[in-house]
Amino acid sequence: MAQRQMHAISYGWNNFRPELLVYSDNQVNELELNEMHFLIGEERRCTGSFREQVYRPCPFNRVVEFSDQCEFCSRSLIPIRRCLFDPICDGHICGWELCSREHIVYIAFYGTFLKVGMTSAQRVRERLIEQGADAYFEVAHLPNRLKARELEKRLSSELLIPQVRHMNELIALFNRKLDVKEIESIYEELLCELKVKYNMEAGELQTLLDYPIELPLNERAVPVEVEGVHEGKIIGFKGRFALYKSNDIRVLNMPMVIGRSLTLLSL
Repeated sequence: MAQRQMHAISYGWNNFRPELLVYSDNQVNELELNEMHFLIGEERRCTGSFREQVYRPCPFNRVVEFSDQCEFCSRSLIPIRRCLFDPICDGHICGWELCSREHIVYIAFYGTFLKVGMTSAQRVRERLIEQGADAYFEVAHLPNRLKARELEKRLSSELLIPQVRHMNELIALFNRKLDVKEIESIYEELLCELKVKYNMEAGELQTLLDYPIELPLNERAVPVEVEGVHEGKIIGFKGRFALYKSNDIRVLNMPMVIGRSLTLLSL
């Protein structure tokens, strides 16, 4: 029998501890993540907003497709939504504080797969944990988001390092032993290349090895659709993925849960 229904409003990491926040009965609570006994809805609705640490549900309960928030709930934080991915200025047009903030361009390792990215200098490590990286290093500090995005795209194009790693690539790594020595070797090669080509003095290699999961897995992990019933014992988390044991090991993409209704099922 189905029990209470909640609205999943946030998924993130506190150091190496994943946190799922839900809204129900006019309260925000963190949901304990030990077992999967959920029915997850198909429709995604705006997650509302946090302002001055107070949660405000979306007043229109709007359906959303490509973002967790509707335009009304996001506009106080993101005046021009496209700037979240491709900033059009250094912040002087709309005054968005994030765009004028110092940013870091980094190169991350997923196993020995590489990815180049950029983020606010205030949350580099947090961002890489959210993404499930195994290691990373800072390539350059830039004065604003626009400059960082320009360098990110340039390095991606010239060094042939992608800006995105796809879900199936990352899931396949769950069955491979992490080769830290190989990561260190690739890092040393990149240091030389960045110095010779761009005269950049990149930062030290930082490893991220404390995710709450034991790897490598001894069987293949299978991605599942977000909507529907999920039941089984959780065996770990890494980046955006929750892994749980049912008849096989299943992988749930947690950011895609956000915005959906989540119903706890009776045991």
